[in-house]
Amino acid sequence: MERHTIISKKEAKIKGLKRFFTGEPCPRGHVNERYVGGSSPCISCALENGKVQYKKNKVNRSSQIKQYYQDNKAAHLARTLESKRNRTVEKILHQSAKDRSARKGIEFSITVEDVIVPKYCPVLGIELKVSKCRGGLDNSPSLDRVDSSKGYILGNVVVMSDRANTIKNNGTAEEHEKIAKFMKEWK
Repeated sequence: MERHTIISKKEAKIKGLKRFFTGEPCPRGHVNERYVGGSSPCISCALENGKVQYKKNKVNRSSQIKQYYQDNKAAHLARTLESKRNRTVEKILHQSAKDRSARKGIEFSITVEDVIVPKYCPVLGIELKVSKCRGGLDNSPSLDRVDSSKGYILGNVVVMSDRANTIKNNGTAEEHEKIAKFMKEWK
């Protein structure tokens, strides 16, 4: 169980905190932190109230959203098309790498301009084509960190085919040389 530091509503306000904890149960019996603003409901009560309100207004809110899109169909379509028009392969690869680096705690300092998509894969020589399906194909462009011990930094990224990136993914140069030697000798 979490232990909270006892602090009054007044002290929490002075310190600029959003919540306080008295150690006393709320009117519904929850012993939990409370919000500084408004009537100071505890966190459990606020969650319960939110769920009740959501259930009450679910149908009404759904119809409001549908009505909004009906009334603003042209504007919504224009925003959607504009958004899709601005999504280049470079921007998609850049954003995906940025999200991945944040999730994994990897250094990230490249810009969209640093992501250069060549016509052909520099490793396998196959033509790179953008796939419309999620996950891509063997010849889809893929942003690779040349040295996987470093982050997405200038001089350590290259766009290659998804196939080449998958093959390269976990092996070292020496391991790849051994595999290539084995495959040549196998024939």
